[in-house]
Amino acid sequence: MGGGYQFHLAYDTSQIEPAVLDDLQNGRILAGHVLELLQIREGRLVRFALAELAGWVRPADVIRFDFRILQVIPYLRDGAVRNELEYYCRYKR
Repeated sequence: MGGGYQFHLAYDTSQIEPAVLDDLQNGRILAGHVLELLQIREGRLVRFALAELAGWVRPADVIRFDFRILQVIPYLRDGAVRNELEYYCRYKR
């Protein structure tokens, strides 16, 4: 995985923070929006890549995000607080 590669992630709408879902549906999140990709590691969220939204589609109760990797970041020690709301797709806190 590296810069320029394109990927897709799909989330059930129940896994998306309501504010993000609302902004998607109302056109406030558009192609070009920068995304951070995170993984849970030892109870912390750790950023591993930056990406750019290419688009999204909503078949049924799922939203599929199409994105292009901008930069793969070495595993950082800055992390983030684990998301207590359990949304897999959310705004950065």
